[in-house]
Amino acid sequence: MECRKGLTLIELMIVVVLISILVTLAVTRYRAAIGKSRRSESLMVLKQLYGLELCYYEEYGTYAASLAPNLFPIKTWMLPSETRRYDYTACPGKTGDIETSVWIVATEKNDADLDGNKFEQIRIDEKGVFYGDM
Repeated sequence: MECRKGLTLIELMIVVVLISILVTLAVTRYRAAIGKSRRSESLMVLKQLYGLELCYYEEYGTYAASLAPNLFPIKTWMLPSETRRYDYTACPGKTGDIETSVWIVATEKNDADLDGNKFEQIRIDEKGVFYGDM
């Protein structure tokens, strides 16, 4: 009986194929988890802006419109991370008048949630109801 040392080429190829399948599954789930965490971050920011808009409304009787993306006249607001994945704006809501209603909109930059769709929007209205892809 002959003593073998090492692996045959077929055995080695089977191991490589199995490892590549496992890596593909892991990368897919990792990308999905990253996308979900980025969407969660945008929801958190929208909730924070919603609370600040309510405080602004209570004090001034109108909602604060954003002057440009990510530029709000509310002094205590800051983005949570240095890497901006969404642009945040406040604009007139359902009534078309900033004094009575507001949309706070998070617009995705460069497919931030890694789902293949660029520039998706998530919105929250003056009642705290979310709209869009969450």
